[in-house]
Amino acid sequence: MNRIFLAVYILITSPLFAGRKFPAHPDEETVPGEVIVRLRPGADPTGLLNRIARGAALSRAHPRANLFRLQLPSPVTEALLDRFAADPDVEFVEPNRVRSTTGIPAPSDPYYSSQWALDTVRALEAWRLIPDQYQTSANASPSRVKVAILDTGADCTHPDFINSGGTSVYSNAGGQLSQELSHAFVLTTIVSPACPWQDDHGHGTHTAGTLAAAVNNTIGVSGAGLGVELIVYKVLASTGSGGDYGIASAIMSAADAGARVVSMSLGGPGYSQTLQDAVDYAWSRDTVVVAAAGNNNNSALFFPAGANHVIGVAATDSTNARALFSNFGPGVDIAAPGVGILSLRPSASYATLSGTSMAAPHVAAVAGMIAKATPGLASQAITQRIQGSAASTTGGGWTAQFGYGIVNAFSAVSGKNGLSTTGGVTGQVGAILGFG
Repeated sequence: MNRIFLAVYILITSPLFAGRKFPAHPDEETVPGEVIVRLRPGADPTGLLNRIARGAALSRAHPRANLFRLQLPSPVTEALLDRFAADPDVEFVEPNRVRSTTGIPAPSDPYYSSQWALDTVRALEAWRLIPDQYQTSANASPSRVKVAILDTGADCTHPDFINSGGTSVYSNAGGQLSQELSHAFVLTTIVSPACPWQDDHGHGTHTAGTLAAAVNNTIGVSGAGLGVELIVYKVLASTGSGGDYGIASAIMSAADAGARVVSMSLGGPGYSQTLQDAVDYAWSRDTVVVAAAGNNNNSALFFPAGANHVIGVAATDSTNARALFSNFGPGVDIAAPGVGILSLRPSASYATLSGTSMAAPHVAAVAGMIAKATPGLASQAITQRIQGSAASTTGGGWTAQFGYGIVNAFSAVSGKNGLSTTGGVTGQVGAILGFG
């Protein structure tokens, strides 16, 4: 008896035909002056307009649906939504909310459209997974993931290392380069340099730009490694060459400085225990090491790309074929674009270069973004994710031409791995030299 009384009470005290409203919250975008209403079956929309919204334009979503859009001559207010919801012909009313793509727009950098490599590695899709997405001088803090680049230095006056809204290339002022940690293991020949590691060759500025040029700063090109801070180690002289001792010192210094990734667009024939020990030191400190596989079109041992615990990078062209100059064989773990790569050159200029030197920074950039998007992920897991998610025609298997395939930034950063689960950074030296 009590249950019957309660049901009757609810019917009597509740509006029999009350509609519902779904108002917009402050952080929601809506189409100005438009609402969507769903009418009850058989309701006349013209009558609704006469009662509440004279002068409004009305359109129907579908001939069999009672869903209508009203384009009102006045702003949508809370009081107006209440009036619609109270009308006996209305089931619900809500603003016409705006939805957008889940990606981010292409950056404002004018040469972005000429960077075919970024499309190949799906950089734009990966960037939307990075916290803060496009960096500005205000949100590009020195706490970003640190990536060390070992090369001929970098032009620390190049404006394309300055993030949007800033005036400095240095990370302590919102730029891309670490002033505090960068170091010259080989002295620059530039008289009165702007920094001790000023590039006196040009190669290092190009690879640094591929990895970490500022994105969306309306200048030049876009670096592949969104969200990273670059430590520049000048280990090569103005001739483009340098000794193993300085390179090994820089690898270990990078690990000590907290770099999650080391990028080396350098190398040469012959095994080096000095370099292998330095790489092992970095690996033990959870640093991913990436190196160019070499440009000799052969499978001979090329160091440090062929070292254990190094991701050796072959080069591909715009058709996804192996570049004719690129090395292949046991020292190759992954492939990346390396033909016709547009990037920075000293004196605020730009140039297109080719080589596995141009391929390696793309992979280092992906490793840095994985570390940024997934804090605490170990180097072993980062390496496996890069290789396991690569675009491969062999179902995740290794080939001498491409390693585990062409690096796929989006799949790697999102963790959408393919069939490869172990990676191939251990054992190259043993396979080539017959020991280990």
